[in-house]
Amino acid sequence: MPAQHPAMNQDDIQPGTIYISPDDASPMAVNMKTNKHDLLADEPKSLGGNDIAPGPYDYLHSGLGSCTAITLRFFARKNGINLEDFHVTVTSRRDEEKNLIIDKELIFHDDLTEEEIETLVTISKKCPMHRDLMRSIEINTAVQR
Repeated sequence: MPAQHPAMNQDDIQPGTIYISPDDASPMAVNMKTNKHDLLADEPKSLGGNDIAPGPYDYLHSGLGSCTAITLRFFARKNGINLEDFHVTVTSRRDEEKNLIIDKELIFHDDLTEEEIETLVTISKKCPMHRDLMRSIEINTAVQR
């Protein structure tokens, strides 16, 4: 029988850290805690989960899309661009070599000039997550017992 570890106290989680542990709500579900929020992730039934929450790639897409939208809103407000009605969609796919390709679409419903649209497209590529995902990413894995 595996050792039981106490649940992480939310107040002990450092900002920027996510504490992830199995969740009994589904065979593949995990509970994710930040220092302020509780989240849940699961896989679709086709991958052994119960599809009770977004999957890991949904969260990746959400992170990039929300960072893009927040960056656009900040820039538009700071620069007097009327950007009230827009959407960002994010999907991903794999190429023949199994490399991940992320497709991000900006959908503007406001009456914007071509120059404003070009500027907003440029700004959308400057959101922190977009820039980080475009760089090489190093992932370090440690083990603790």
